[in-house]
Amino acid sequence: MSAINFNRSPFLAQALEFIRRNPGCSKRDVAYCDSPSLHSRTVSYRYRAINRLLDAKLVRNYDRGGRYHLLAIDGPRIADYQIVNHGIIYPDYFPGCGVFGTQFDCVATGIGDNAAEAIDDCIEQMATMAECSNIEWTEFEKRMLHDEKLRAWPRRPAVGRDDEGAFYHVSIRFNVDR
Repeated sequence: MSAINFNRSPFLAQALEFIRRNPGCSKRDVAYCDSPSLHSRTVSYRYRAINRLLDAKLVRNYDRGGRYHLLAIDGPRIADYQIVNHGIIYPDYFPGCGVFGTQFDCVATGIGDNAAEAIDDCIEQMATMAECSNIEWTEFEKRMLHDEKLRAWPRRPAVGRDDEGAFYHVSIRFNVDR
């Protein structure tokens, strides 16, 4: 159901299970812990777990009372990704980008006059892959912008007029969760 690795953090599994059993629970309910000695550390782990569940769109927090609601996820989604900024390169000298030695299964490369155009081209390349059919691309782009702490993709540096034949290259390595 989720691309999150629950084996890495038992708090993710506990938080998700608690929300599943108690629909409409609050952050305070989920952060509750029986052991006073572990309370502060456990609370911070659970808060981080809740934020990861929110980012993964498994849980929605949409009312002012801070209530969490479990969401059903249909279809594939991009589980995790890595943006590789190659910069301005002539295509003849571009070494390529692969997934060997990484945790990722897929890679797409886009080109453009600046980073914004290259990322748009990269997302278009991803959308044409068979593994990526039925993915909500606008949500994925918003997620990438949020993760990179940007409002929009940078338009500078850009390929100069003197650099005819050079392009800005960006690759995205990613995994698809089905």
